[in-house]
Amino acid sequence: MVPLELYILLITPSHFGGLLYVEGSVTRISLVLPKEGKSVHYFPSTAKIPERTYTDSTDILSSTIAVSSGAYPKPDENDSALQTEFGLCSYKNHQTFCLQ
Repeated sequence: MVPLELYILLITPSHFGGLLYVEGSVTRISLVLPKEGKSVHYFPSTAKIPERTYTDSTDILSSTIAVSSGAYPKPDENDSALQTEFGLCSYKNHQTFCLQ
């Protein structure tokens, strides 16, 4: 697959999800921060283990661009405590930049 060479101002949503070649100056860049992709939780009283997957508009590798809610699961019907199993959660690096 050969990348398209475009000017920044000519990029449209139809180009998203493909490989592009752009030239410019990076004027601002953020830190690389972890973004949660999947969270795993545990209810000790009922032994339920719910999982939740988080997607947003930056997930170009997913088959659908349906944006999920960023909210954690709520306590169950018995109002039992919710524990997050951080070792079973998955994270991905996330970084933004401005290109001129």
